[in-house]
Amino acid sequence: MKLFRDAVDLFVLADGAPESEDLEAAKEHLRRGPLVFAGRVVQSQQIVDQLAAIDALPSRLLPCGDLELVKSFALAGLGVAVLPRRVARYCQGGRLRRLHRALPFIADEIHLLFRGDAHRTRAFLVTKDAIVAHGRALDGDYEE
Repeated sequence: MKLFRDAVDLFVLADGAPESEDLEAAKEHLRRGPLVFAGRVVQSQQIVDQLAAIDALPSRLLPCGDLELVKSFALAGLGVAVLPRRVARYCQGGRLRRLHRALPFIADEIHLLFRGDAHRTRAFLVTKDAIVAHGRALDGDYEE
């Protein structure tokens, strides 16, 4: 079942770059780099490829193995981060924001899968229902 919609997007520290509707200013901020991303996440690599295609890829790339590490680097003001929106929002108190709405992002859907032969215990059902409720709450936060 579809659990919620999300997207992989570009995020910066809110006080690290002036908020602007100017796409060229956002691209220039991005080009200064570094770009921090989880190298093993396919969507992150797709964003890197899309940035290269529009001549907005910085010369300094910092691939990491962990999304929380990518977020920590962004929160430290190191550079622009490629993150799923749900990861960027989690426990950061509004300190990260999307770099610009017109820059590449990858829409995604998160699905809940479980084994058909799983034991239908009360604990299983309570856990599944909690995951579904949490996913539906996240789905309400999605924005294009």
